Amino acid sequence: MTHWNRVTRSLLCTALVAACGGGSEPSQSTLPIEDTPAVSETPVTEPEPEPEPEPEPEPEPAKPAPTYRHGAFVWFEHWAKDAKESEKAQEFYSTLLGWDLNEAQMGEVTFTEIKHGDIPVGIFATPTDYKGKATWMGYVSVDDVDEAATLATGQGAVPIGEAMDVPDIGRVAHFRDGKKGAYFGLFKGANGDPPKREPSPGDFAWMELWVKNAKAKDPTVAQYAAFTGWVATPWGDAKVKYTMLANGEEMQGGVEVAKKAHDGRWVPYVVVDDVDDTVKSAKELKAKIVINPTDIPKVGRIAVVDDPTGATIGFLEPAAPEAPADDDDEAPEEED
Repeated sequence: MTHWNRVTRSLLCTALVAACGGGSEPSQSTLPIEDTPAVSETPVTEPEPEPEPEPEPEPEPAKPAPTYRHGAFVWFEHWAKDAKESEKAQEFYSTLLGWDLNEAQMGEVTFTEIKHGDIPVGIFATPTDYKGKATWMGYVSVDDVDEAATLATGQGAVPIGEAMDVPDIGRVAHFRDGKKGAYFGLFKGANGDPPKREPSPGDFAWMELWVKNAKAKDPTVAQYAAFTGWVATPWGDAKVKYTMLANGEEMQGGVEVAKKAHDGRWVPYVVVDDVDDTVKSAKELKAKIVINPTDIPKVGRIAVVDDPTGATIGFLEPAAPEAPADDDDEAPEEED
């Protein structure tokens, strides 16, 4: 045992001396530890160039502020009591006027959008709580729906439900201008109103309020004036007794005394190429004539029918624009 301990100690001492560089002269190939250059275990590589910074995206141009046409009719809806009645109306108008119809969804409500070309102009709807006769409803642009609603009810208008917000569309409210009066809507668009443009065939061009008698005209007009700013102006001769409604110089509609069966409704007029042909086609599609084709001086040729659901619609063939006076046509002055 003593022998192995002696050997073990001898081996350990030898190993330590060798590790510390002692016990013998260093060979020619051996350098002291402190003079041995450090050798890197990994090769030295050139640093990668930093990537060029990506250009900052150009800021999006600021959206123009919404523009409005307060007091103008900017949207139109055909209301029916159920889907079957609405489908009948849709077939009639798409065939007669060439409107493009597309089904759309808003929340739980399904409706059919009316497009003239690429421009949406209205919808066919079957409101859940509406059980009245089919009718056309026009929406008037207002600055504040709730304020206009208060003014309307103060003048005797009857609310149809509560004012409500339609996501991404705007705020709306529905009314009748009396217990048995015409339906109308108030609208403040989230993105402004459609710009005014010259109507072409298939476009809505005019709105006419039909009242039961001359006595009812003034208070009804006063009701609308309270929240639209419309000014009523007599138009035509004593026999016509027509009233124009305008904001400044822009005409927004008219008021007409109608027969009892058709009083208490707004009648929209759509531009057509030929009133007589349109009425003939409408009759073939089961419409009933209310006003036969008639010429209105400086306005054009008009007609009115009840569509197959009973809603009243007018047609307008605008008069040709008057040619400007030609100076050459003036009579020459007589020489002395």
